[in-house]
This record gives sequence, C-alpha cells and structure tokens, in this order.
Amino acid sequence: MLKRDKERASADFGEIRAFLGEGTQFKGVLSFAGAVRIDGHLEGEVIGEELLIVGEPGRVRAEIEVGTLVVSGRIHGTITARERVE
Repeated sequence: MLKRDKERASADFGEIRAFLGEGTQFKGVLSFAGAVRIDGHLEGEVIGEELLIVGEPGRVRAEIEVGTLVVSGRIHGTITARERVE
C-alpha cells in the first residue's frame, strides 16, 4: 500500500477493512463501510459509504457509488462520489 494512501485512510476512515490484492479477481457486488483498497481486478458494482482506494495495479470495471474515491489504477464505468475523487 502506498504510504500516502494508508495515511489518508487511517486519518479519515480508520484502518483498511478489506483488501483485494494484486493477482486476485472478483465479480459481483462489493458493499462496504469504512475504507477498502483494490489492487486486483474487480468487475460488477461497488457501493460504499466512505473511502475506496484503487491502487496502481488495480483494474475496476464497475458502477461505483462511494463517499470518496482515490484512484491510482484504472477504472471503466460510472462513478458517483458524494465527497470527492482524487
């Protein structure tokens, strides 16, 4: 995890609650509270109240609805962020 991303998540939302690591794949609906980081591949739908981090190796093809989105990887889909996108 990038130091900046970890500090951001810890400061605003506590610790990362879920992590989809590099080399993993997930298809379906991911819903969460707190902070989640994706470094793998996700296809489907992402719904969260707080922070979603897509790390540099992360690839997401999804409808995304979150509080804050921090992107270093690639996203293909519709993004709705209630707070901000970085």
